Amino acid sequence: MDSMPLGTHMVIIDTYEERQYDEYTYLDFQLIGLEGDALDRQITHGVPYPKSGKTTGKSKLGKLVQAAMPDAKGKIDFKHDLLQKTIMAEIIEEGPYTKVEKVWALEENPLAESDDAAETDDTAVKQASSKADSDNKVPKV
Repeated sequence: MDSMPLGTHMVIIDTYEERQYDEYTYLDFQLIGLEGDALDRQITHGVPYPKSGKTTGKSKLGKLVQAAMPDAKGKIDFKHDLLQKTIMAEIIEEGPYTKVEKVWALEENPLAESDDAAETDDTAVKQASSKADSDNKVPKV
């Protein structure tokens, strides 16, 4: 199969393999394009799998689970719950490689996640500047 072209594509989670290292495990999900230029093309979406087996919605694995199963709660069986699910994926170029930048459910608007991230980043900056201001108190004139 050819590699996935850049852009936003509807894909299916086809298969996955585990790669185990001393300190961590990686799950490599094969995503296959379902339409347009991406039809029958693939890309590997590697996500870290914590030793605890638990993940959050902010992790790469959590985002993949939420994209495939928006109402997911509790333990997920990757083979039976994630495989053959259709999701959206944004493919970007990073250096000489292409990678999955983000994934989301078919019904979702991908910009909503970006807006949340922008607000979070902005909040962190505001908190940092407020702390810096209070650390460097300037007397009022």
